[in-house]
Amino acid sequence: MDLFLLILSVALPAVAVATAFSMKRRRAAGHEAPAVSGALDLNHYDLAYLAGGPGQVAGTAIALLAGSGDLRVSRGGHVHSVHAPSVSRAPIEQETLAKVATVSGLQASALKRRVGESLAMDALRRNLTELGLVLPGHRVKRLGRLATRLRAVSGLALTAAVMCLVTTPALLPLLLLTGTGIGAAVVAGDHRRACGPSWAS
Repeated sequence: MDLFLLILSVALPAVAVATAFSMKRRRAAGHEAPAVSGALDLNHYDLAYLAGGPGQVAGTAIALLAGSGDLRVSRGGHVHSVHAPSVSRAPIEQETLAKVATVSGLQASALKRRVGESLAMDALRRNLTELGLVLPGHRVKRLGRLATRLRAVSGLALTAAVMCLVTTPALLPLLLLTGTGIGAAVVAGDHRRACGPSWAS
């Protein structure tokens, strides 16, 4: 048992460090944005996407359209079309109005989901990705797999640290395993905060 814990106390930190460096490299590669001269011209939908993803964008569109009188949100969160807008709209607003025109009285949550899956949302996401503000989906998925590996290493290391404490109170393996468990959990948590939730893909 002592040999097994000793091997774990060396192997798990090595896996954790290699995974953390791989995450750092991939995240840094995602921040190589194309050169942009001057300030970025972001509209409120771009900012909504960066703040909360497709749901936030759809919610912003619903709120703005309700404020302009083009939509009505009734009690219970049902969204109704009021009239056909006479001015040209942003693609997200056009998509939102088209969804409501198809099914008036749609729940706001269902409308947000449908707008979030639309071609207009894909175009908005693609634009932000080209500006280097959002990581491409494949990179987010790869980083997510690495973060999952780190969480697994963290769990194994902390479990092994408890086993080490119970069976053989050897200080060095205990410190290595505990440090690995805590460090891997912190790096995995940082990934979640840095890359955002799944909508970022």
